[in-house]
Amino acid sequence: MCADVNVHMRQRRPRVDQHPGYRGVHPAPASMTLMQRGLHLRLTPAEAARVLVTAGDDPALRAALAALEEDVAASGRAGEIDKAWDPIACALAPEGPAADWPARGVIGGARSLQHDADASWVTHSSPAEVRDVAAFLAALTDPAFRTA
Repeated sequence: MCADVNVHMRQRRPRVDQHPGYRGVHPAPASMTLMQRGLHLRLTPAEAARVLVTAGDDPALRAALAALEEDVAASGRAGEIDKAWDPIACALAPEGPAADWPARGVIGGARSLQHDADASWVTHSSPAEVRDVAAFLAALTDPAFRTA
C-alpha cells in the first residue's frame, strides 16, 4: 500500500481564473498563486510516516521532501505534472477545497501538511483515499472532462 503526497511549488503572480462563466481577471491572493511545478510522490508506509511526522513544521517538511526527491527509489515512483495541475484542478474541482470528494483529491489531496501555503502546497492522501481518487478518474469520460 502506498500513500500519495502532492507537492505544488508556487510563485506569486496574477491568475486568470479559467472556471466556466468567469468574466474577469483579478490579481490572486497569496494563497491562490500559480505554481512552478506539480509533483506527486507515491510513498511506502515508512516514507509516508517520515513525511507525516513533519506536518505543520514547514522547514522539517521541506527537508523530508527534499530527501525523498534525492532518493532514487522514491523519486522513481514520482510523477511530475509541471504547470498542468492548475487547469486540471480548475476543470475537476472549480470550488477548490470546497469541491466534492474525490474530485478535489485529484490535485488537492485529502489534507494539507504545511502551515504556510504561500511558498508551496503540500497535501497527503491515504491509500484508501488514493483508491477513491483512482476510481473517480477511471469513471471520468473524455467528454465530461472537456466540459468540466
